[in-house]
Amino acid sequence: ALCASGVDLGLVVAFNRVPDCVASIPRHGTVNIHPALLPAYRGPNGYRALYEGEKRLGATLHRVTQEIDSGPILAQSSVPTPENVEPASAIAAIQSAIVSVLDEGVPRALADEPGEPQDASAASFAQKFSCEEAVVDLNLSKHLFQCRVTALMLADVQPWVILDERHPLRGVRPLPGVRSEGFGVVSLSARRAIVAVNDGVLELELGEMHL
Repeated sequence: ALCASGVDLGLVVAFNRVPDCVASIPRHGTVNIHPALLPAYRGPNGYRALYEGEKRLGATLHRVTQEIDSGPILAQSSVPTPENVEPASAIAAIQSAIVSVLDEGVPRALADEPGEPQDASAASFAQKFSCEEAVVDLNLSKHLFQCRVTALMLADVQPWVILDERHPLRGVRPLPGVRSEGFGVVSLSARRAIVAVNDGVLELELGEMHL
């Protein structure tokens, strides 16, 4: 069907592997959008950069090769990680970077430019989140706590926090200007907790996400 349709360019989004017999069908080859700044964070979990608290979120458009996320780069773009990180603001930032790489990279692909080789020595692999990583520690900064909760939510992984016991998280927001001399739980109810972290106070919405 692809051969019969006369495709000019193949574009892959969120798909692990495309065999050569398919990637070579389009007239100008096949490219992949990866939601991270390659060669860092190759692999299935583009939200790991956010989880690790990277200062910038980005996207890469690269040519498809048989080694996952390793093909020559046609375009990259990044934007600052939002100060108040939540799923909507993080997605908006990543989408902005994706639009930029498409605008720059697709014309290069259609012009049959080969792209720039990736530096294999700088490569890292982004595994899916483990059960242990789904438990977010209070011993973090406000921003990193938000980054981790948001990254888990975007990856459809239920975040957890240990207070009096393990609780599922539905949301988190900083409380500007609120201070606590202690560390840990300030107040706790069935659906809400106020917690003190390394550099401020957060309000946690407790309860399971609707995955």
